[in-house]
Amino acid sequence: MKHFFALFFFITLQLFIFNYSSAGTSCRNPQNTSQCMVCNCYNEAGNQGYQGQVEVGKVVMSRVGLPHWPNSVCNVVRQRKQFSWFNRYATRRSVPSNHSCNRAAQEALRFRGCSADHYHATYVRPRGRRRMTRVSRVQSHIFYSKFCGRANMTLARRNQDRQTGRRTNNRTPTVRVASASGNSSSSWSIFNLFRRNRTTSL
Repeated sequence: MKHFFALFFFITLQLFIFNYSSAGTSCRNPQNTSQCMVCNCYNEAGNQGYQGQVEVGKVVMSRVGLPHWPNSVCNVVRQRKQFSWFNRYATRRSVPSNHSCNRAAQEALRFRGCSADHYHATYVRPRGRRRMTRVSRVQSHIFYSKFCGRANMTLARRNQDRQTGRRTNNRTPTVRVASASGNSSSSWSIFNLFRRNRTTSL
């Protein structure tokens, strides 16, 4: 009888491991833009509603466009001390193929703009939040802008100057936009006004 239960347990375990590994997206070492965004969505906001998942993805896209962070989705996600799930190898959970993050990640990748560049869960109170502008709360996350507000104001001022025919001595700033390959491009204008080679975190 003991051998029967041992065999039953072994077969059940193998089936579970097979189903878990073969379905969905593995997050052990995501390689491309889509994988990085899906894995970040699932491990950061997998327990949130669809809109909360999209907003987390928009933070990644906002950072890609800002000069304070790397210029690709994967490099933003992999950055040290930014997204906790990636810094702890054991917590890199694979994404089921039917999870809403697969769709939320694709919507976030289509985002072009700068909404919020930081966020934290509602149950923590990082000191750095006092130096930023609160943008919104979506489910269990609070979103902040540290650089997006200034960048958007710059864009609005440039657009107004362009409409009124006013000339400016400053160069038209650009935002970096991640392409499907994970590389950056400068396909639309916003800002390069604050370029610094440094990392910003809470």
